[in-house]
Formats: sequence, structure tokens, C-alpha cells
Amino acid sequence: MSPLGFLKTFVSWCTFRKSEERYIFVCGAPRSGTTLLKAILENHSKACGADYESTVIFGKYDLYRDRTLAHIGLEEETVQSILTNSSDVVSFYDDIAAAVCERKQASVFVDKQPWPPRWYRLWYTTAKFEKAKWVHIVRDGRDCYRSAKKFPYVPQSEDPASFATYWKAQVENHESLIPESQKLTIRYEDLTRSPAAVVREIMDFVGLAYEPKQIKVSSREDYDEGEEGEHSRLQEPISATSVGRWKKELDLEEVIQFNRCAADCLRRFGYMES
Repeated sequence: MSPLGFLKTFVSWCTFRKSEERYIFVCGAPRSGTTLLKAILENHSKACGADYESTVIFGKYDLYRDRTLAHIGLEEETVQSILTNSSDVVSFYDDIAAAVCERKQASVFVDKQPWPPRWYRLWYTTAKFEKAKWVHIVRDGRDCYRSAKKFPYVPQSEDPASFATYWKAQVENHESLIPESQKLTIRYEDLTRSPAAVVREIMDFVGLAYEPKQIKVSSREDYDEGEEGEHSRLQEPISATSVGRWKKELDLEEVIQFNRCAADCLRRFGYMES
């Protein structure tokens, strides 16, 4: 980061401004179904999101580099104009969201919080967006680990103990730092087994009417498989076929190590008996 870029970014984050917008933020540990959930939400007729799965605005240190804004889905000139005219990161985010909503003819902006969400970034975002709604999706950490092992971009998946510690920290941070009045926690397993019922609950929480098209495969056609194939199942009907696959795909020692590090969190969400 250049010294000037660092200074501009530091000043832009040091603001008393709070957003008045009612955004929907999706959050969760890696391989928990966050991208699927965001796709379901933004396929509502009144909702939209950036072209990429996350704006990553609150996951970057330097807003003043073009490549950090490459996947928002707006013309570079538009992004740079907004950046130039924004006094801080909150107004910048509001203006970016408004521009995306205008382009996509929607009224509610949906974003996925990038991981790893350092606790201070999560704290900052919740403090600055008090009217936002957060949907936290939790998945059995052993299935998250089983899935993450296939993708090198999740470095914590190198061994079960590291991933278990990381998974537990992410789940607990989201549960403790997001105010209860702004948060709905759902389980991936429930979403995949009863998608219509769970999405109805989510839409009631965020204040929008449920639309059956939200859970249709055709509504997710804008999502590709990802560079490593990490989103390949987005092109399939929502199903619980991947639930519990850790029982067959992890060896006993991996399970023992994972449970040793995260048993209390697994029990909290019904993944282990007391």
C-alpha cells in the first residue's frame, strides 16, 4: 500500500457517520453455504447484489487501488467518481450500493461479508450499519472441513485441528458481535432439507415477501462454478445430499481432532450430543 493510499484509507474509516440504509448482510464460516444464501436472497425481485459474491469493501485495507473494486459490477469511471466524492467509507458503500441497485432496478442491497472477518472489521460494520439485517448461516464444521480440504484458498484446512479452531472462532464471532435484534441464525442443514420453509423465515426477518423463484436453479444462472469449482453445486437443485458426508470422507483421527477443538460449538448447534 502506498503511503498516500494508507492515509486516505485511514481517514476514510475514521468517521462518526452511520448508514441509514437497510442492507442485508450474509455471513458465515467458509464452506457454510454463504454464497448459496446470498444467491437466494438477491434473486428476490426487490433485491440485488454486486456481480461478485462480495463487494469486499470491508475486507480490504486500501480502497484506493482499482483492483480492490474490480468485481462490483459498475463501470470503472462510476466507481472512481463515487470514490472521489465520498468523504468516508460509509458514504462510499452507500453510494456504491445505490448505484448497483439503480443499475439492477432493485431497492434492497445484499452483500456477503468477506472472510476471514477480523473481529474489528465485523465490529466496525455492525456499528456503522445499525439498520442492516444479518443472516448468519452455520454448518456442521466437520462438513465445512471436508469441503474446504478440496480448495487451497482455505489455508486453515491443512489439518483438522487448525480448521476446527478457525471454524469455531468464526461462528462465535458472528454470534457474539452481531446484535441479536439484527441477526437471524440458520443452519445449512435446515436450509437444504426444507428450503421453502427456511427462506420464508429469512424473508419475514428481512421484511420482504417470499418468492418461490428464489429457490429455483434457474435463478442462480449468473453464478459460475468459481476458479476452483467451489460454486459448482449452485447449478444444482437445493438438496441435502452433502449433509453428513464427513462421516464417510473423514478418517477417525481427523474427526477426533476436530471434535477435541470444537465440541462445545458443535453441541451448541445440535451437531453433537451432550
